[in-house]
Amino acid sequence: MEETKLSLSLLQFDYAWDVQAYLRFANLEFTEYNTEYPSVELTGRLPQLSYGNRPVGNRMIIRFIKENICDLDADFGKNVQDEIMLFTYLIEHC
Repeated sequence: MEETKLSLSLLQFDYAWDVQAYLRFANLEFTEYNTEYPSVELTGRLPQLSYGNRPVGNRMIIRFIKENICDLDADFGKNVQDEIMLFTYLIEHC
């Protein structure tokens, strides 16, 4: 797994269980900030991940981590990765 050299910070209104879990399973160090506002002008609805100076909005956070920092699914076969993608979609949209 690739370790990040830039700092990661998570800004959240409600507890971002999915993002927190992914970051912890990937052993990525991050700083957590809680706010009383549900959105920010830069990315819209929270949570928001900042990677160095780059902000990432709520629906793209885990995809961003997988593509740029650490993909926990990389060692699985194509069929398992497809199932993971399907179940993730169902959980997020149903």
